[in-house]
Amino acid sequence: FAMACTNLAAKIEENARRIRDVINVFHHIKQVRSGKTIRPLLVDQAYIDRKGEVIKAERRVLKELGFCVYV
Repeated sequence: FAMACTNLAAKIEENARRIRDVINVFHHIKQVRSGKTIRPLLVDQAYIDRKGEVIKAERRVLKELGFCVYV
């Protein structure tokens, strides 16, 4: 849910960030924390799946906060 909350917060800024930017930052942080070599995020099926998960989590957060969310 951290990615979803970060993405929601980024959307209210004047210069909104794309969901891809948020996913890239979390990917980078994960690599740094695990001590791995920093590699760019590939836009593959795993990326598409993660993006879908973030969008679903966003909707759930908004719903829990009392917003009416329609797909």
